[in-house]
Amino acid sequence: MGGRQLILIGLLVLGWAGLSMGQTLELETPSPYLENISDSLGIHHQVIPQNKTSGLPLSLDVWTPRNPGEYPVYLFLTGLNGVAPPFGYVQTFAKIAERGIIVIAPFVGFVGPQSSGRVSLEFIQSIYWLKRHLSLELKKAGLQSDIRAHWDQLIASGHSSSVKTMMDFYKSYKNHLAALVLIDPVNSYPFQKDGGTVQQDEFFDDGIPLLILASGFGRKSGRNLGGLWPPCAPDGISGTYFYDHFAGPKYYMEALQYGHADMLEGVYLDMLRASRFCYSSVEMDPQGFRTWIAGALASFVRTVVLKREEYRPYLENPGTILQQTRVMMHR
Repeated sequence: MGGRQLILIGLLVLGWAGLSMGQTLELETPSPYLENISDSLGIHHQVIPQNKTSGLPLSLDVWTPRNPGEYPVYLFLTGLNGVAPPFGYVQTFAKIAERGIIVIAPFVGFVGPQSSGRVSLEFIQSIYWLKRHLSLELKKAGLQSDIRAHWDQLIASGHSSSVKTMMDFYKSYKNHLAALVLIDPVNSYPFQKDGGTVQQDEFFDDGIPLLILASGFGRKSGRNLGGLWPPCAPDGISGTYFYDHFAGPKYYMEALQYGHADMLEGVYLDMLRASRFCYSSVEMDPQGFRTWIAGALASFVRTVVLKREEYRPYLENPGTILQQTRVMMHR
């Protein structure tokens, strides 16, 4: 293991009401999992339309803090390899931006698995474009504060089968990445039997920090059809599969009581639950899952990217995390 310390924690963390119980740590630093925390910021959202003439190949949804400053950048590809539109994740992105992170969400639309290499190149083109134009676009939209993207603190991320494109992007752009975040990643598309994203013999020892945020019910089928309807994040090709293919530093956090796409909102969550395409935890408040994602991401970015050690307990100690969560890490 290259001399790195291996830490494995298989604890269940207390739920929302469990904060008053003995396992919870009392820390001076405000928890990133709480809403209305003292360093929470107002946010700004805008859509930057595709402009191939000027070199922007994709339409981009952008969420930024409103307070002046320079912030890490979180590039996120939505589920089904970008088919899901960014506004299906609005509240999650807003919560992330409130915690001091610029969110960039390209809208890719319908592309096949074979297009992931092309789309990853479009991401690189979009980043080059944003480096030149983002500040101007924010001012054109009426944002008066001096908001700057820290491009040396770029985090690549994706949900579900979008990991296909994000891993292509990671392989071609990893020298410019500060971290990689995979949300309930799946190594193939629904009903696909081969052509996985990460092969069995692949191993990534690039030293780029990894965070995997998984759902406990992702491995549960949305329909009881005797095994004919696959789960959206089946055992063997989802969260821990990716965790095992990276050397570290790496962190794995699993929200045990939520489903694969329970962070979606509005009509998208309604359609998910009506179709039962993925198992959805209808008895749980999806706001809790969105806050958990934002809090975990902020804890990871502040600890690993920004090197703020006071936030490490919120990443590593189950007694500080506001969900029933399983945690693994290899530092």
